[in-house]
Amino acid sequence: MKSIRTKIWFSTTLLIVLFIFFIWLMQIAFLPQYYEMEKTRSILGSAAKIEMVLQKASAEDAQNQLEQIAYEGNLCMDVRTLNGISLFYIDMIGEDCIIHSRFGTGNGTAMQLLQLYNAEGKKQMIRTVSSNRFDIKSLVMIKEIKDSANNNYLLFVNSPLEPVKATSDILEKQIILLSAVLLFVGTIIAFFMSSYMTRSIGAISNAAKSIGEGNFEARVYVSSDDEIGELAKNFNFMAEEINKVESTRRDLMANVSHDLRTPLTMIKGYAETIKDITGDDKAKRSQQLDIIIAESDRLNNLVDDMLSLSRMQSHDIVIQPQPFDLAVMIQDIIERYQLNKDEDDYDIRYAGPDECKVMGDSRRIEQVIYNLLNNAINHIGKDKQVVITAQMFKHKCKVMVEDHGDGIASQHLPLIWDRYYRVNKSGKRQKSGTGLGLSIVKAILIAHKANYGVNSTEGKGSIFWFELPVVK
Repeated sequence: MKSIRTKIWFSTTLLIVLFIFFIWLMQIAFLPQYYEMEKTRSILGSAAKIEMVLQKASAEDAQNQLEQIAYEGNLCMDVRTLNGISLFYIDMIGEDCIIHSRFGTGNGTAMQLLQLYNAEGKKQMIRTVSSNRFDIKSLVMIKEIKDSANNNYLLFVNSPLEPVKATSDILEKQIILLSAVLLFVGTIIAFFMSSYMTRSIGAISNAAKSIGEGNFEARVYVSSDDEIGELAKNFNFMAEEINKVESTRRDLMANVSHDLRTPLTMIKGYAETIKDITGDDKAKRSQQLDIIIAESDRLNNLVDDMLSLSRMQSHDIVIQPQPFDLAVMIQDIIERYQLNKDEDDYDIRYAGPDECKVMGDSRRIEQVIYNLLNNAINHIGKDKQVVITAQMFKHKCKVMVEDHGDGIASQHLPLIWDRYYRVNKSGKRQKSGTGLGLSIVKAILIAHKANYGVNSTEGKGSIFWFELPVVK
């Protein structure tokens, strides 16, 4: 398979060859025919001017104007009555005039053409005639015209066809030289153009190969604003996104391994303790089995969260909206949390109406509130307080989950909805959750076509919010 460089070089060279061939064809092969066609058009134009002069000018003025026309057109002309009397004879080409030349057949030529004209029965005739002098060719036209008094005359117009062979030979030599120069220069230009264009493509190909081999830092230098430059920019953008995905994958492996290791270690440790030490102690055994069950639930939640997010992002989850009371749901969830506080005390408060009827998938919205609460508890401030606020508007209900923790820097805000994105990479481990909570929240709210967002101030805390349509 030929390379793109070869194809570009060949195509450009072929275009130059075709251009040279076209010039050769027009300047050499068609030159005589084109010249004769232009001379015919010129004679027709001169004949029209002559007839106009006869119709409008006096005899004296007509003579002067006809001489001017004959001079400009390099003509010899003869205006005759129908019975053969010459009224105006003007010769600007001398011995080359076929109509009266001693080198032609003289007046006999005119008579022969006149007989041919009469035989054809047309008002105009143009013929190519050769003289006896060096086989010189001329164009002769016979045309019936009228003067201002509506009298009929015959107009003879003769113009020599200059030999074009010498001109053609000169042009041929020039075109041969021009063709050689064009072909040489064009081939060099085509080579450098193809090399320039394929250099960027080759760089993109090498970078793509490097990324395929695992070097996700590979980039392409963009040196132009054309389509290839745009391709290079898009390639770099793709490489950046692949690098982000790879970084996320590494974080995913690290985070999942971390989230799995602790409960598995605890399950194994307490199981071995029950087996070897406390198996006969009912109270301790029951307590330790409760821990094993809790850690097993934690593992199950991790798997459920990963599966839920995967389904939502592949649009396999169908949202089934129906009216429900969001305020009652929030208060029920808070009550459950208050009954299941861990060793680090916290206080969840609700501020809002007792009733807030909205439209949405209640099971999924409940999952949203749980995940936002877990996130707030994981980043709770020194006051150990989390506040859930519901605000009723005319067409919507806005829910806000507020913590008073460290807050989030502005550069991190667009990224916190990504899977396993952690603002505090070196901080202590979250107390609960899987690192997928905000990603699940985002997927559910997008499926509801709901507005959502976060407002955060470093050192003061964060407010996560979303809106649902009100049912009247």
